[in-house]
Formats: sequence, structure tokens, C-alpha cells
Amino acid sequence: MANRLLFISSLPNKQILLGDLLSNFKATRQKFFLLTKSRRLLRRGQHEKWAVKRSLLPVLPPIVFLILLLFLWLFFGLSFIFRLWRARTNIVILAHWPEKIIFSPLARLLGRRIFWLEYPERDITKLSPIIKFFYRRFSKNVSFIVFGNKPAATLRSVVGDKNISVILPTSAANNFQQHSIFKTLAEQSKRGRFVVGSVLYGLPRDQAERLLSALAIAQTVCPTIELVIVGEGKNRRQIQWLARRMNLERRVWLAGPTADFQRWVGQLDVYVVANKRPTLEDSAWAISAMASGLPVIAPQQAWLEDVVTAKTGILTDINDPEILARQLISLQQETELCERLGKEARTMAQKLSFENFVNSFTKLLS
Repeated sequence: MANRLLFISSLPNKQILLGDLLSNFKATRQKFFLLTKSRRLLRRGQHEKWAVKRSLLPVLPPIVFLILLLFLWLFFGLSFIFRLWRARTNIVILAHWPEKIIFSPLARLLGRRIFWLEYPERDITKLSPIIKFFYRRFSKNVSFIVFGNKPAATLRSVVGDKNISVILPTSAANNFQQHSIFKTLAEQSKRGRFVVGSVLYGLPRDQAERLLSALAIAQTVCPTIELVIVGEGKNRRQIQWLARRMNLERRVWLAGPTADFQRWVGQLDVYVVANKRPTLEDSAWAISAMASGLPVIAPQQAWLEDVVTAKTGILTDINDPEILARQLISLQQETELCERLGKEARTMAQKLSFENFVNSFTKLLS
């Protein structure tokens, strides 16, 4: 029998990679149903005509969740069992701890295969002790899909050496084409400037300040350095004011929504992951930049070692603007190093292709 998949995610964030995967499943006629709290996933699913509904499962504080656990099992368990029966689902894929605790015992009782998605930005060691207890208790006979080797090691420290499969992150954005005007600019051999780029979802002020401070320091040595920030958010005016205050208004470009990233990437010389706790989406934009031949600077203590290595970029202390500035100056002054890193980055991005990701994910489900 062909696999019929049920995805449940009570995570509110964008989960772009999951959306790209489901779009691929829709195109290849893989049967699936999605229950999600993510507004972006819900809108995308409705636009692309997925089988999708809004999840009503609440995400509660651990103590409240524990008090209401029996009620949650009874109330949501019945609808879950009905959905499994009606859709003839044989594989259940769960993303967040509430659905993992509530639905995994029921799915196992009904003989369904269960997969838990482990997002790298979700550190399970920081869950409350009671939630970690249930996490370990209900992880029996569960297959884990983990994005990255470091998160897999962290997971093993909590649940033990179980059925854990590692899939490296990817970016479907690798397949996009640049707009002709921007492509022409990108192909210019000499621009007389060194451009740093970064995608900041929602324009978080701490990440923007980090980049602006590093830019101000680097300007004292490298006056041709510029910064392109891609993203939109409520802090846009504050960031513009801060750039003016630091006398950087002519060196900082707030490039607008992330949909325009591929128009700007050809003008960049280096890409920076400014989030000290990178998400799966942060890695996707970094890989997209690598596919365009850009070296990447990323947080040293994060989980990105599978993507950013000494051959493809620099892992450093992103929190310290002086250290970040020194790395930018080094890449600007050492042209051959920057080009070599960019070449290796493009090769790495090819290995992290979306096609390889889909094949690995599908193989785990087979």
C-alpha cells in the first residue's frame, strides 16, 4: 500500500522547509494531510490546494499541560483516531512536543509508524523535567528525523541511542533565477565595494545592531564595505535611525522582503548568519547564498558545522562586533581566500540540494 502521511505541527513559526517538502509531495501525488498552527503554512497550503486544516491543539505551559493531559488525550485523541481511520493514514509525523506526547501512544496502539521531527533551534535539553520525562517515555518505537549531527548528539543525551536519522538542511531557493537587472549588476567584474549580506526575519533589533556595530568598526579599516539587510518588520525605522546615528546611512541597504533575496545575492561578497541561535530557515538562506558562491560567516557555538566549515566559510563569535568586524576585514583584504571559500561553498550547496533532501526524507519513510 502507498504511504499516506499525517503531519501535525503546533509550532507557530514559518517552517519554510516543511512547506517546500509538502509542495514537492503535492507535485508528485504523495498523499498527505497537514494539521498546523503556522499561519504561513496554512495560507500556503490553501493556496496550493493541500489537504490542510488549522490545528486546534493548544500549546500550554508544562504544568497546565500536565493537569489537562487526560482531557487532552480524550478530546483530541478521538478526533485523531477518526482522522487516521478516515484517511487510512499509515505514517504519522509530529513536529512539537505537545502532539508528540498526546498522539504518539495512540498512533502506536493503532499500529501506525511514527516519526518525530527535531528542529535544530528547538533544544530539548531546555524543556522542563516533566516534559522531558514524557518525551523519553513516549519515544519508544519512534523514529527520529534530525536536521544536523550536533542536534542529533543533543537528542541522544536525552532519549538515548535510539532510531535517530540525520538529514542535513537544504534550501529550495537554490533553484531561483535572478532578475535580469540584478543579474547584470552581479556579473560586473569590478564594483569597487565589498558587500556583506544577511537575511533577518522580522528585522530583530539585536541582530541588526550586531551587524551595524561590526560594519562601523570595519569601516575604519575598509571604507568600501557596505551592508545589505533583507527582511521586513516593525523595527525598520529604528534600524534606519540607528544607521543614521552611526553615520552608516549611505553604507546600509534595507532591501525589503525576503522574496527579493535572489535579486540581491549576486551583488554580495559574503553572507552573515546574524542569529546567535540559527533556525532551519537561517541555514536555508545561508545555503542559498553558498549556491551563489558566497562564503558564510556563522555562529561558532550553534549547530551549523554540517553546513559552514573551514572550507566554506568562518565559524566565529557573532555576539562580539569586533570579532565579526575582523573576519569581514580579513575576507575583504584576502581576495584569494574569499574566492576559494566561495568556490567550496558552491560545491557544498550542490551536495545540500533540495533534490537530495527530498530523496533522503522519502527513503526514511519507505
